[in-house]
Amino acid sequence: MQKWGIFFHFCPFIFYIKHLSGLFVLTINKRKREIAICLALGANKNVVYYEIILEMGIIAFLGTLLGILGSLILLLRGFEIATVVVFPNSIVIAALFGLSVFSVIISSIPVLISIKKLMPIEILRSA
Repeated sequence: MQKWGIFFHFCPFIFYIKHLSGLFVLTINKRKREIAICLALGANKNVVYYEIILEMGIIAFLGTLLGILGSLILLLRGFEIATVVVFPNSIVIAALFGLSVFSVIISSIPVLISIKKLMPIEILRSA
């Protein structure tokens, strides 16, 4: 029974990473032409990688920050979950930020693979 508990605790995290990577791939697909122009003009692929990871990190950080602030506001107003009062803990908040960073790193793998396969000349010709 304990194995199922661990599974159900990690299930939302797996769905979060799946949806986050889908969002990042969609963003990159919309910006393929822009990335292709940068690469055609001589931009280093590592610089493009770092820009994209930074953008994804900022999005995840702001989402995590807004989620934590929303939770704290609900807790301070007396919101109770299943008749259990939850108190904010600095270790939990730090773990959430760490989980956010980890999920960005995991979610960026498909995006970086798609950029690696990107051929600027083919994209610019098709447009």
